Amino acid sequence: MDVKFNEQMLKCPKHLGFKIEFIQVNNLPINSEKDILYCCCCQDEDENYQQKNFILIHKLVDEGNQKILSKWPPLNNDKILQSLINESKDQDIQQSLIEQINCFFDKLIQDFHYQIDQCKKRMINHSLKQYKDSQILEKYQEISKILDLRNTILDDKTDVKQKQTRCKQIINQMIEAKDSNTQFLSKILNQHIDAKNQINFDFPNILKKSILNLVDQINFFCQQDQKISKNDQFSDTMIQIEQQNNLINQLMNLICTKSNFCSDKFTQKFKFILNQINPLLDQLNNIEFFQPNKKPIDFQLLRDYDLEIIRNQVFDLEKKQLSQQPITFNQTRFNNDKQIISITKNLNISIKATTDSNYPGQCVSNIILDKEQKYIFRFKILCDVDRTYFDIGMVRDTEKDRDGFIDCLTYSLLYSDKQVSKSPFSSLTKQVKGKNFIVKTDSQQLEVRVSLTDKLFEIVNYPNYDCKIQIDDYYKKNLNYHNLRLFIQTKSKSLEIILVDVFNVDSFQE
Repeated sequence: MDVKFNEQMLKCPKHLGFKIEFIQVNNLPINSEKDILYCCCCQDEDENYQQKNFILIHKLVDEGNQKILSKWPPLNNDKILQSLINESKDQDIQQSLIEQINCFFDKLIQDFHYQIDQCKKRMINHSLKQYKDSQILEKYQEISKILDLRNTILDDKTDVKQKQTRCKQIINQMIEAKDSNTQFLSKILNQHIDAKNQINFDFPNILKKSILNLVDQINFFCQQDQKISKNDQFSDTMIQIEQQNNLINQLMNLICTKSNFCSDKFTQKFKFILNQINPLLDQLNNIEFFQPNKKPIDFQLLRDYDLEIIRNQVFDLEKKQLSQQPITFNQTRFNNDKQIISITKNLNISIKATTDSNYPGQCVSNIILDKEQKYIFRFKILCDVDRTYFDIGMVRDTEKDRDGFIDCLTYSLLYSDKQVSKSPFSSLTKQVKGKNFIVKTDSQQLEVRVSLTDKLFEIVNYPNYDCKIQIDDYYKKNLNYHNLRLFIQTKSKSLEIILVDVFNVDSFQE
């Protein structure tokens, strides 16, 4: 029921003569005694006033029963509300879909009236089940209690103090339910968008064209055997469609086996795309799908435990550990042979400074990197000070005893507060993935990647792979140098750099 807002209903008890214009709906401490109904004077007096935490009273009253409000209820992700608002504006989508379906089937109804009419009804009913715009607003109102809040404001039987108490109760209830409401409304949004994307006219239009082509070939003056042949063409078309559907199922079974760990979102999208290109798959029908006398393994029959064993065995084979030429590190003769680097060669190679930390100490790998190989080095960083610097890079064998930075292939890194980032003094790195390069040393490792043939030298955070830095393009020409070795420098006795793993790969994981 529409209710016209009476400006006399709400007067500010603190500033007589001023009407209440705002209500605070977010950032409100639980069980707070703070006023949440504001007039313009209240707004001016509140030094902590933030517009994003308030809703206009007239907007709540005028639109609360008709629209989704951009600030209600409080959520962890404000983009969900904006997306819901955008989706709810498209209220005529059902009618538009029905009109398209009618338009499609009306063109065929003259020749196939009964069959097309039945199919049309099925499609309309299906679209109505798949896509219901009204549910967005209804479920939003249900979960957000926006109508309760609105009705409280409009209740002319309660004074401002009573309204304020009740509004606080509703708001606190919504604040406490932030997590569940965020999840619930996000799910509604995703279901709504997924349902809308299920509508596809491409394949039906291809079928329509095929049917019209068949109708075009009808000829009552043909011989009887020719007419039979024409009828067989229609049967062949139906068989062809069935074969294409079988092919889609076979492809889905191959792609989405239990061993591939495909996500539900990917499999749904992949099947949707396959259905779109279904007629094109006809080109594969005359090609033998599997090799002779071969059949794919049914991974669905394997337990998760069995799959994990297989996965680990395959991973060990792919790693191709450098057992023939193990990686160690040797200290260079830099800084007058001062023994500033300590290298422990146990299960993992541990590199750290000695007690003399007045000079930087540097060391290089015992192997010269092969230009034809792709290398991965993984380092774990341990440190018991708040802040220190270290360097990881490459240097030519002929320059290793002079200065590890001479070839401009070195990353200068900062350890601070249990994480590694780019040093502010480093000018040789560019960010290519993620907003910032951050490696949390308690849960992640530095993964150094080298492929001299591909002119690639980069560092990523393992195992997350969500940030990456590379050598600047200008210095990639230096990767053409011969006899490059891995290079490490540190001078802090509190920093320990542990080479945990090193192996060759065929490609790098993104």
